[in-house]
Amino acid sequence: MATLDEVEKRLRVLEDKEQILHTLHQYCHNLDRATEPDGMIDCFTETGVWSSAVGSKTAGTGGARVEGRKAIAEWFMRGVRSKGADPKDWRRGNCNITAPDVHIDGDRATVESYLIGTHEDPSGPRIGSIGRYLDTMVRCSDGRWRFEERHFIREGTMPAFQKRPVTNRTPEEEAAGIDIHTGRANEAPAASR
Repeated sequence: MATLDEVEKRLRVLEDKEQILHTLHQYCHNLDRATEPDGMIDCFTETGVWSSAVGSKTAGTGGARVEGRKAIAEWFMRGVRSKGADPKDWRRGNCNITAPDVHIDGDRATVESYLIGTHEDPSGPRIGSIGRYLDTMVRCSDGRWRFEERHFIREGTMPAFQKRPVTNRTPEEEAAGIDIHTGRANEAPAASR
């Protein structure tokens, strides 16, 4: 029979995993729907890092690295602005995290999860990208688990993404009204992260 101390330790691990999952879900919800960066940057430590890389021949041409909450907020808002002024006109997409594998060691944790990025399309929903997140998370002084580093490895994507880095639209694409989902101009703008 387990001692009270052992039961408390087990309960703490379960509570920590639940809080870690909350941060993963908050990130996705803010990435998909938010127009302000507060919910997104709350998922990161003050010096947190978001980075990306490509993991296959069909995943794009290069990655990105964004360091610190201010830079992450600017990156996030650039993606929001590239969608257009009215949220009702945005092409919808969903960041779907699956199979999170959480390993906790005291106040630090590593998490590996899969991403399926789905996107609205006139012909019906389609998968825009697949990949993995490799996360290093820490318990902060307020007790909240946040990303110290969130690393995305894009492992496959639709053809329009295969010719570009893992970023939002470039300033040139934004000025020309290029939809990065299709590579064509004069369509509803969309952002990729």
